[in-house]
Amino acid sequence: VIRSPFGSTLLAIRENETRAAAIGYDTRHFKILVFMLSGAITGIAGALYAMLLHFAPLSNIDLMMSENILIMTIVGGTGSLFGSLLGAGAIVLLGDVLSELWPRWLMLLGVILTLVVVFMRGGLWGGLAELAKRLLASRASHDKPQAKTKETL
Repeated sequence: VIRSPFGSTLLAIRENETRAAAIGYDTRHFKILVFMLSGAITGIAGALYAMLLHFAPLSNIDLMMSENILIMTIVGGTGSLFGSLLGAGAIVLLGDVLSELWPRWLMLLGVILTLVVVFMRGGLWGGLAELAKRLLASRASHDKPQAKTKETL
């Protein structure tokens, strides 16, 4: 969706809604369309989950589930699908590991969430992308031959 003209319009609205409206886009219309798309995808996911379990658990519409999904998205990174998946895996694994260590593991999870938000602006996915970029840059700088100067000649 992001690489389509519709997605480009949504990115323009996200970056500067006033400018997108000045260009001639009906921003309210696009916001309603993307909300409908989000609801459709969520509804399909919920229906498939209910079909998998053969019932629809009420815990899926609980406030705690919404909080968990939001935390997973923030920890993983809001800019990509892979970030959300990484955040979901990290929260589930951290929950399993930390609950074995301490009964108040949610407090530790809150500290980890705070650290990720403060120090990794793009979440875990953004942090991994930044680390990969730095590693590639350092590898490229080590692979380049050093230019000979007058002192070395």
